[in-house]
Amino acid sequence: MKKLIVAVLACVSTLCGCQCHKADNDMNVTCGGYSKEAKVTAQEMEVWDSVAKIYPVLNELTPETVKSQVVAGMNYDFSCRDKQGKPQSVKIFMPLPGEGTPSVLAFGKRLDLNEE
Repeated sequence: MKKLIVAVLACVSTLCGCQCHKADNDMNVTCGGYSKEAKVTAQEMEVWDSVAKIYPVLNELTPETVKSQVVAGMNYDFSCRDKQGKPQSVKIFMPLPGEGTPSVLAFGKRLDLNEE
């Protein structure tokens, strides 16, 4: 029994310090953290478009880059530009299939360090 407990604890401690691999571009990300910011893919644009049908104000923005985080579904952090070219941030939660509807978690101005 003691050997089983030691083996389980060893597995848990290994998993707690894990590094995950994102297979499509082979970059390392910390488990539970956001991916590196990248250009919006066609699949992520489908997420954006489906949420824009629920929240039409998103049609006023153009997504440029996105970070994602696996949760009980998926969080997306989109960097966008509004019609005046000002940076905006939109965080979207896409639940697992059959677990509810997508929602906008945050919406607002993104700090642009290049702005004068």
